[in-house]
Amino acid sequence: GEGRAPGGSQQSDGEGSEGEGGGGAAGSREVVNKKKTAQKLARARRVREREAAHSAAKAERKREVQLGRLGPLSSEIKKEAKALGRRQAEAAAREEARRHKVGRLRYIGRRPEVLCTDELVSSLRQLPRPPETDLIADRFDSLQERNLIEVRGPAPKTKRPKRNVYTREGHKDRRYNAAGKAVGFDKTEKPVWM
Repeated sequence: GEGRAPGGSQQSDGEGSEGEGGGGAAGSREVVNKKKTAQKLARARRVREREAAHSAAKAERKREVQLGRLGPLSSEIKKEAKALGRRQAEAAAREEARRHKVGRLRYIGRRPEVLCTDELVSSLRQLPRPPETDLIADRFDSLQERNLIEVRGPAPKTKRPKRNVYTREGHKDRRYNAAGKAVGFDKTEKPVWM
């Protein structure tokens, strides 16, 4: 009889016939039927279902852990929101405090009126009355200090060219002496009818 191996290939004299068999030895060039059997398909389906159930259970456990931490998570979110609001308010305050330059010149405040040591008196009632301040000038300085209006200096005086004055005599300005000679710029003779 013929001795067949469990794989389905013959083991006689070292030669395997190519037309027979299912599995094949190492040297055979037989095309293997790759279609899965119903048993292998069912096994793969069960493996997929088991993996899906395992991942669903894992996600459920993770969700339960997160739900268990719901109180700490919400308080942490509230703390972060408060910190963010505080940081934004501080940034807005810094931006507001930062002075934006309006013009080319910087504001130089007026010098405060102070008394010298020899002008000081022992009693506050004897202090000289402060001069009345100009309210419009004070408000104007405040606007310039807060950079709401541009700081400007006194306008430079424009130099006007010196005007040269020329005296020109018209025909009515001509003067003649008794001899009939013209006096002044025009040296023409006196007309005959004069």
